[in-house]
Amino acid sequence: HYVTQRRIAHAKKLLQETSLTATEIGEECGYKDHVLFFKAFKKFEGVTPSTYRKQAQSLRMITAPEGGKRVK
Repeated sequence: HYVTQRRIAHAKKLLQETSLTATEIGEECGYKDHVLFFKAFKKFEGVTPSTYRKQAQSLRMITAPEGGKRVK
């Protein structure tokens, strides 16, 4: 359980900070089979890796400083 949590945490960081595909990120996080990565990610996060990336990007755009102020 701990190893999976660490892998998913690393995957979340990569999804937010890189343009690697979800399959590439799964491999980077130690999953030989992308299907197992997708299932584990969805089990822990409740969404697919692609959906997580889209949500993270949307959130980042909303909270990005613009002239020192947050955009709502």
